[in-house]
Amino acid sequence: ISSMNFSNNKFKFLSSTSNIEVPPNETLVKQFKYSAFSVSKDTCDLVIISNAEPDSILTLQFIATKDSANITSDISEIDFGELCPNQPKDTVITVLNTGSLKNMAFLNIPNDFSISNTNIDIEANGSKTINLSFLARSQENVFSENLTIIDSICGRVYTIKLKGRIRNPLLEVNDLVLGSTVGSFTESQLELKNISDYNLTIIQEPFISDNQFSIVNPQFPLTVPAKESRFITIKYEPKDSIEISITLTFDYEPCNLSRTINLSGSPVAASVDLLIDTLKAKTGDIIEIPIFLKNQKNIELTSTTGYTFDLKFNYSILDPLDYPFAPISDGKRIITLDLPKNPGFDDIIAKIRCRVCLGNSDETELEITNYKSKGGVVAIRKQDGKLLITDICNEGGKRLINPDGRAEINYITPNPTTGFLEINFSTYEKGFCDLFLVNNLGNEVLKFYFNENAIIGDKSMIADVSNLSSGMYFLILKTPTIVKSKVLMIIK
Repeated sequence: ISSMNFSNNKFKFLSSTSNIEVPPNETLVKQFKYSAFSVSKDTCDLVIISNAEPDSILTLQFIATKDSANITSDISEIDFGELCPNQPKDTVITVLNTGSLKNMAFLNIPNDFSISNTNIDIEANGSKTINLSFLARSQENVFSENLTIIDSICGRVYTIKLKGRIRNPLLEVNDLVLGSTVGSFTESQLELKNISDYNLTIIQEPFISDNQFSIVNPQFPLTVPAKESRFITIKYEPKDSIEISITLTFDYEPCNLSRTINLSGSPVAASVDLLIDTLKAKTGDIIEIPIFLKNQKNIELTSTTGYTFDLKFNYSILDPLDYPFAPISDGKRIITLDLPKNPGFDDIIAKIRCRVCLGNSDETELEITNYKSKGGVVAIRKQDGKLLITDICNEGGKRLINPDGRAEINYITPNPTTGFLEINFSTYEKGFCDLFLVNNLGNEVLKFYFNENAIIGDKSMIADVSNLSSGMYFLILKTPTIVKSKVLMIIK
């Protein structure tokens, strides 16, 4: 073969095609390539000139096609903007087949999104639209997710970013109880607290179903800035002796939400002060906590027979001698008292005997809660007291104890040991801490911590006892109120 030539330069042999010998009964294989830089269909003649007889010129025809496969979209990002809790949001995505072949697109969507079809066939140079839906969660959240489109021929991935923000506007308003004598009135501030990161607007004045209540100088719409409070004044003017309770609903934006509270009125014609003074004592003292009933006004005009209330204090530093089974909640001992209306000498309505203990604080509030009158309506003004312990040692930090905590040498490893060992221990009170080793005669032989201000929690350390002789030793942990020990064996 003297030459082999293509008529189209898009076709090329990969090796030389001149002066080629083909032995008898053998086959010649020549590789060529077709190169097209765009979608096209090409024809080409291959002319082979040889010494073959009688056909010394052989012409072959080739047809080649260049196709493309590509799936994309008309958008790369969808911003859903700011959404309210549980708000649905729908949009449309157009998927494009920009290739020359029919192709299938596979769509992968993140959680909280739904789509009308995840597998779609698209004709060459065609497109299809799909519906994408999103349901906002109830929690405040900034989201950024990816929707991917994969073409089935080449496996190319096209990504659409889905982003937005879920806002959960929160208006905090507490129930309000007002009391006043019939024929008079009282006013109280109602706090409207915005605990969100953006402004809230109370759209209109809430409807009040009973004219014994009113809002003083209403100014609505009312904007409550982020993380701030606004106050409105509620006036209560009872016209009879019947207690009343209504609901008050505040409608606010954004998201068209509402907050409903109970507004209660208690007409009273009597009042009294219930109070406890500040007391001082030492640990180990047995004291009496006097509870005073003072400034009684018009009590005799009511059918009041007494008063009930709860007295709360730190359970770790006061032990009530006459109420040993009083419950404990959130670190507070709660004594429920049911007392007569008439105080005794010096306006004292009760005395609570307690033993003062070393606990987790050097003071406690003497808190009066859940107070009310029995049989009649009385406006009770209360004043909480306080107990101060005066003999707490402050050297190296206050010498307090945590009755729920402990100090412990958790482990020594290895034990027995020949040299190095790990010590793990826990402390649960503030103050200076010592950690040292003594021999079986009680003599201190090695210090690890001495007079160091302990940090509450677990600690580990590596110690070297290779200089000590074989024998039995004791590891001592000493805190302001607790001493712990553990045996250590050293073997050489």
